[in-house]
Amino acid sequence: MKMKRISAGLLALALSVSAFAATASADEKAPVYAESAKGQDFVWVDDSDTASAPKAVSATRDANGIDLKWEKPTGGSYDGFLVKAVHPSGESAGLWYIVVDKNTTSAYWNYHYSDTKTWNFYVVPYTTNVYGNKVFGTAAKFDVKDVNTVTAPGRVEFTGSSKTSSTIELDWSKLDCDGYSIDFKSQNAADWKTLGTLSGSETHVKISKLAANTTYYVRMRAYKNNGSEKLWGAYSEEKVITTDSATSTTTPTTSAPGNVTITKAVNSSDSIRIYWNAIACEGYQIYFNSTGGDQDWKFIANVSKSTTDYRFTDLEPEHTYWISICAFNRDSSNNPVYGSFTKRSEVTAKKGSSVETVTAPAKVSINTSKSEVGYDSVKINWGATKCDGYELYMNETGYTWKHVATVAGDVTSYTFKKLKPNHEYWFTVRAVNKLSSSEVVGGGFSDNYHTTTKNSAVTVQRPATPQFYSNYSRTANAVRLNWAPVNCDGYFIYRYDYNRKAWVRVSIIKGANTTTKRFSGLAANTTYVYKMRAFRYNGTGKVYSLYSNNKSVTTKKN
Repeated sequence: MKMKRISAGLLALALSVSAFAATASADEKAPVYAESAKGQDFVWVDDSDTASAPKAVSATRDANGIDLKWEKPTGGSYDGFLVKAVHPSGESAGLWYIVVDKNTTSAYWNYHYSDTKTWNFYVVPYTTNVYGNKVFGTAAKFDVKDVNTVTAPGRVEFTGSSKTSSTIELDWSKLDCDGYSIDFKSQNAADWKTLGTLSGSETHVKISKLAANTTYYVRMRAYKNNGSEKLWGAYSEEKVITTDSATSTTTPTTSAPGNVTITKAVNSSDSIRIYWNAIACEGYQIYFNSTGGDQDWKFIANVSKSTTDYRFTDLEPEHTYWISICAFNRDSSNNPVYGSFTKRSEVTAKKGSSVETVTAPAKVSINTSKSEVGYDSVKINWGATKCDGYELYMNETGYTWKHVATVAGDVTSYTFKKLKPNHEYWFTVRAVNKLSSSEVVGGGFSDNYHTTTKNSAVTVQRPATPQFYSNYSRTANAVRLNWAPVNCDGYFIYRYDYNRKAWVRVSIIKGANTTTKRFSGLAANTTYVYKMRAFRYNGTGKVYSLYSNNKSVTTKKN
């Protein structure tokens, strides 16, 4: 049979390239470092002992690459496989390849190193002859099929909150998701509890039957349905809220707020952002209409009283929309009392562009002579090129790459933090230009920068013991403590819990220069006892100072 053999120099280059994920997991695809064979010397070789063709089992394409699977040949001997992507016009027009060992039966080909989405894919067995040359057998072609992919939703961002002695209400920005999960715990609870789930159209929740004058923690995350499973987004920040005192003498606001005026609207082909004047109120409700009909108004969101703008997204180009806002207060039963709606604002989205062309920026190079390597961080520098920004990638396994950050186009250095001591890492960077749709057009990736972080066996001296100043300020439900700074990375503050008969950490302060802390939600005419200690990071954990002397403070009477 007729077979192709890659010349010895080209083969050595292929074997020196790592990063083909032979066993990559479905949620962690490794990029391919394939080498172009265009213009290289190929030699014809006859060898009837080469293995028969392997069986191409499947090739499924998602948004990032192609997952290839095959079965081993049933006859003949072989030492490994060559997996290749061939240009639709043939190997003379383009060929990318990678060599894997004989026990490998799957691989993932990642697009962001080469534009091979429309190419043909093959797996070919090879043997090594007595001269050390690779002799290739019969190729098996993959039948590539597309698969639907579901991406995780974004992180929930809170936009406002309110409280009474027994309730907490939260507002957040709407995400593209199927629903939200709400987790909840009191200050003294060790574990989170899931209160339940809400539909993806919700942007407000009210939590009732809470204890007065008690601190609660709330967090949320969004999800999308992915078949029978849920694909979760990241947790929101932890919202910390202390309910009002049951004996509070504050008179609730019951009068309707004043009128709101929409002051400006900024439009694009698929979004509209509106602005309004701030007034005295508890919050705002936003309504939206895509037809102009009186029955077609749709409630969009509650936003906090500090918010004075809102952006509507996923709109149709050259379509007219109507928007209106009203402010609201809450009565003693926490029911909303609404002001008048604004005069409805009519806005038309801009005309869309059918084709947008952005040129890929030039390939950048990492300046290894300026790199700074620590035990838990690595700083890299690169040469500037004309672009909108740079994408930074890191690899700590030798084959799985992770997008770490994107920085602006005028930045030429980045520090990778929270790394493992005495550990190998690979880094790469590429310049990108942005499309109006927020997608990017990337230039070539830089050559990899490979280094090992330093050993963390470094003695970090215990910080000095901080001490509270004798002076402090207080009200009936709050105290403010002050202390002398020490050389450290931060402070932990604790308060004695008489019910639990134990010290409870009530605050973490990052940085040595913060020397004051206010604690609210306290009971009137009550004595509280605090203590603190400083800490320093040592690469694998923290080194603590001794505890300060106890500080006893008493709140004022009502």
